[in-house]
Amino acid sequence: MISPVRILVAVDRSTGSQRAVEYVRALDLGGRSRISKEAPEVVIDAFWRDAVRMVDQAGSYLHARFPDVSTDVSVGAPAREIVDSARAWPADVIAVGSRNRHGSSRSR
Repeated sequence: MISPVRILVAVDRSTGSQRAVEYVRALDLGGRSRISKEAPEVVIDAFWRDAVRMVDQAGSYLHARFPDVSTDVSVGAPAREIVDSARAWPADVIAVGSRNRHGSSRSR
């Protein structure tokens, strides 16, 4: 029997991030998902509350598909925090949004 896939979805306010959440919800993997938001190291209360609200909204959206969805907000450099969170959970897949940049346009 194949184990359920554990999917970490890193979110922000971008359209690409919203698409990633929608994509994960549409998957038929019988897995679990975790919504993660990485905050900068200098966090103000308003930013923290916004991050928690964003993660909770994504978690609520995915709950119908993944009843045991969990959420997490971490503080630090986003790339490092995403990888560290994926390792600690541990995630099988990391889903992040794209800002429609590819190839050489990413380096600008």
